[in-house]
Amino acid sequence: MEDYHQMTEGAPTPRVRHQARRNRLLIALFSVLAILGILLALGGILIVSDPLKEADVVAVLGGADLERMDEAVNYYKDLDAHYFVLTDTGETIPDTGQSFIVTRRRDAINLGVAESSILITHNKVSSTWDEAEGVLEMVKDRNRNSVVVVTDPYHSLRTRIIFRRVFAGSGVTPIIRSVTGHWYKSRSWFLSGQGWRVTIMEYIKLSGVLLGIRVD
Repeated sequence: MEDYHQMTEGAPTPRVRHQARRNRLLIALFSVLAILGILLALGGILIVSDPLKEADVVAVLGGADLERMDEAVNYYKDLDAHYFVLTDTGETIPDTGQSFIVTRRRDAINLGVAESSILITHNKVSSTWDEAEGVLEMVKDRNRNSVVVVTDPYHSLRTRIIFRRVFAGSGVTPIIRSVTGHWYKSRSWFLSGQGWRVTIMEYIKLSGVLLGIRVD
């Protein structure tokens, strides 16, 4: 009997066990919320859009998929811009071998951009740095002092940093705008494999830019 009492004296009471379970649940809940907050922040940090101002030039970066193209054309129309810049990556369409820039130029015209307004960067671009230099050249050649630059949301912060560095001292203001109807959103990017891929890659490239390394 004495041994039994000694054993039961050290055992946790139902109330203590209940409190321990509640504490574990609270810790798990706070952990989930903390992780969610970090994921939301990681996506949100990458997405920026400068205040929209009057500009006579609109530029769309990269391969210019239809989402980017459509948004850039809307800016072109809303701002009554005179020029619409496409950056030439030199890529071709695998099935036809046709230059990708030819297709994107045709898309812009079909969406309502005047053929005479379309400018294509002189040199082939292979990085955001190349695009910034190509766009700046187009804008300065036409004596303009601002340009709206349209890119994907996850690419917008790095685009802003690079364009501001390249445009520094030029007298030209780059206005970076991320595509609004894009699949990449801070609240949901982590729900897909593609979201994880582009976010991880973007932070790697962003780190390089911040360290002064000229990466894509």
